[in-house]
Amino acid sequence: MRSIPKPTIRYHLKKTIVGIVFFFLWRALKSLYFMDSRVRREMNSWPEGFIIHMQASSTGPHLTFGMVSGKPARLSSWHDAQVHIRFKTLDSAFRLVTGQLGVEQAYAQHRFVLSGDIASTMSFVRCVDIAEAYLFPAFITRRILRAVPRKEHSSLAVYRRVIFGF
Repeated sequence: MRSIPKPTIRYHLKKTIVGIVFFFLWRALKSLYFMDSRVRREMNSWPEGFIIHMQASSTGPHLTFGMVSGKPARLSSWHDAQVHIRFKTLDSAFRLVTGQLGVEQAYAQHRFVLSGDIASTMSFVRCVDIAEAYLFPAFITRRILRAVPRKEHSSLAVYRRVIFGF
C-alpha cells in the first residue's frame, strides 16, 4: 500500500502566494476596468452574466469573477462559469503568477486545462497582459509578454488603487 506524501511547508507557501496573487489580480482587473480604456473595452465585450473561473490545481486557490449589472464582480459560485481555467499543478500556477512563465508559454507547455469559449478567454488574456504590464517590472514583462502594452496611467496609480481600493 502506498502512502500519500504529506504536504510540505513549501507547498503551503506556494498555495498561499498563489491565493494572494489571485486576490491582487482580481483587484488589478477591477481597477483597470475603471482606469484603462482597453481593459474596459475587453470586459464590456463580455455578455452579461459571463463568468470566468481560475483554479490552481484541483485543491488549490481559485478566483471566480464576471460581469454583473454591467460591472466586473467577484463571485463565490463558479458552477455557472462559461470559462474554466485549471492549472494542472500548483507549481505551474505559482510559476505563472510570479512572472517566471508567461500565459502563452504555459499554454504551449500544456500547464493548464481550458474549457469554454476560447474567444472570450483570449479577451481575458489580453486583460491579464495589460495588468501584468502595470504590475510587473519592465525586465519581467519583456521576458513573459510578446509585446508589452503601453500604459495609460502610471503603475504607481494602479498600485495605489489595487492596494487601498477605490
